[in-house]
Amino acid sequence: MIVLDPCSVSIVTGAVVTVTALTYVVGSVVRRDGGGARLWALAYLLVLVAAVARSVDVVAAEPASHVEWAAGLGNAATVGAAGCFLLGCRAFNGAAVEGPAFMVGAVALLTGAATVADEAVDSQHFGSIWLFLALGGMFVGVVVHAFRGRMRTTRTSWAFAAAAAVQAAFSLACGTLILAGWGTSDPVLAWFGSTAYALVAVTAGLVMMICTFILREELSDGARVATMSEDDEVLTPAAFRAHLENVLRRATERMEVVAVIAVRVEDSPAIGIAFGSEVVHEITRSLRDSVRRFAAPLALVGDGDVPTSMFVATQSASPADARRQAGLIYRGVVQAFVGEGGVIVPGMGVGVALSQTVGYDATVLCAAALAASAEAVASEESSVVFAPAQGFAPDSTLRESA
Repeated sequence: MIVLDPCSVSIVTGAVVTVTALTYVVGSVVRRDGGGARLWALAYLLVLVAAVARSVDVVAAEPASHVEWAAGLGNAATVGAAGCFLLGCRAFNGAAVEGPAFMVGAVALLTGAATVADEAVDSQHFGSIWLFLALGGMFVGVVVHAFRGRMRTTRTSWAFAAAAAVQAAFSLACGTLILAGWGTSDPVLAWFGSTAYALVAVTAGLVMMICTFILREELSDGARVATMSEDDEVLTPAAFRAHLENVLRRATERMEVVAVIAVRVEDSPAIGIAFGSEVVHEITRSLRDSVRRFAAPLALVGDGDVPTSMFVATQSASPADARRQAGLIYRGVVQAFVGEGGVIVPGMGVGVALSQTVGYDATVLCAAALAASAEAVASEESSVVFAPAQGFAPDSTLRESA
């Protein structure tokens, strides 16, 4: 294997990383991102810090030696960046961030301190064992959370998780080999040296960068925040899920039927690209207002796990009653889109999940209703689709054309 000059590798890697990070950070500042997108912007800022520190370490140091403070800062910033990607995934999924943030900060600081205290100053793997093991753990967390909550609803998360998995596997392999004492052998230096690390970081990092841009558009709450007011009766996804669990707990004791209705508007990313984000904001505002208006007075109304989607939870006397309520919401939303004089009427579908067929689990009910709404969007015959019982095909009698 041809081993490139470490200085050249550092310069090329630093240039690619700098352009990537600056592009995301500037875009995030212009958009005034919040939540998971803001945490990812912080991750890219730490990536910039790591790139600068590594450049100082490589350029300023003598051959086969290191600038201890620069190496420690670079490793700490790298681990912190991976941790912020993990925290961003948790934020998009509505999970707690404050507690894990302290853990990420502690691991990053310990990695930097362990690097500075490393005695192998003349080794190519100076401080690498702590860096690789910490990175491996962070990227494993990214992979896990990419397949949970809201993130699992988009296929872009698959590519994001695949890139994170590559970095996790490479980091854990490097850390394991160095920990086993094989890090100074020539074959290992050839396959797991700084050049290989730079190639993996750049290729997998570029894939993750592209995915973060797409996921920021698909999962961002910017449209929802722009339309919220103090008297808004629409619950956040986490609050809706918590209230629904309480309702289901009480309904289970009396075996009452609870219907979860999912209203889904498709093609919002394409509409945003073609007509601008303001049009998407207007569609989201109209969707929220009309769903809240035409839902039953005592129903729970909340934002969905997918952007431009809504959930309604209400008691239903029968499947026919649930079908009536879902149809009323569908017609109300369509009339709102048309009545406002908008040129764009997006594709829309309504899915219904009944507790008597799907069960009394809030997560399962919401997922089933959302899946049924996606089927309704794709269907040319039905605007309202009922989620089937687990293991059974959809019942065509529980569909309504509107």
